[in-house]
Amino acid sequence: LPHFFDKIERILIFLKEDIKKIYSNSEIFDVFKNNKRLLYFLIKESFIEVDEKITEIITSKKFFIQARYPNYFLPEIKDFISFKIQKKIESQNRNLLNLNKNEKIDQSIFDEMRKIGENENHLCQLIRNDSINDFISHVNRSNISFASTIKPSIFESNSFLIKNNPTLIEYSAFFGSVQIFKYLYLNKVEIKPSIWQFA
Repeated sequence: LPHFFDKIERILIFLKEDIKKIYSNSEIFDVFKNNKRLLYFLIKESFIEVDEKITEIITSKKFFIQARYPNYFLPEIKDFISFKIQKKIESQNRNLLNLNKNEKIDQSIFDEMRKIGENENHLCQLIRNDSINDFISHVNRSNISFASTIKPSIFESNSFLIKNNPTLIEYSAFFGSVQIFKYLYLNKVEIKPSIWQFA
């Protein structure tokens, strides 16, 4: 939906004082914990203060680790984790972002990607925009299998996509990318019953 997060953010800002009066730091975190993108907004707008308790949750519970919360929130949690764990997460982030071992992550770009809250992979951008010609050109040039799955991302904030590791056709169904869906279908990509959940 266009401007979906913008609308939610405006409502939250309008209710900010009431929310902070009624709910504790942990309670606000608990309500929004399933969406990294909204949590990021709440932290930046001082609804939530990242503390040891929140850091412990996102660095120890299976869901948060699999959804790459420690990677996404490294700037906020680094004061509450050991130097060794910080370096480990930084190394994971470089790998996920296809950077060299000693290459530094540009924090302003990293923050912009967190704000967008979607998979930054070029292929994903093409599918989301239903850019059929560029998609065909990219998969042919990069020799990408039509049956392949979407590469995991630090920045993906949709818990359904994080949990379900979609194929290209499932990802196109999720975003209503009709032209790319049709192209994959005509190229005999297998359609599993799970496609309905993505659509």
